[in-house]
Amino acid sequence: MKILLINPPGETSFVTPPLGLMYLAASLKKAGHQPLILDFLLEKINQDSLFRVISQDVKIVCMSAVTPLIHKAIFLANLIKKKFPE
Repeated sequence: MKILLINPPGETSFVTPPLGLMYLAASLKKAGHQPLILDFLLEKINQDSLFRVISQDVKIVCMSAVTPLIHKAIFLANLIKKKFPE
């Protein structure tokens, strides 16, 4: 099963690898799933690119966020739910 793990966008003075998502991806892969990580802090990802990835048979979308990014994470989650209500 394809599972998308998202590190949401935000303003930050430094970028660190999303270790939590990377550990989760490794566990999911070991369990036979196909994890994909989208790191909005590292990559310039637009809405169309995000929707294109999700439309490629992604069954579950997960998101990780630190407190200062929670509002952007909620906005992104609502955007995804509106486009992919199922």
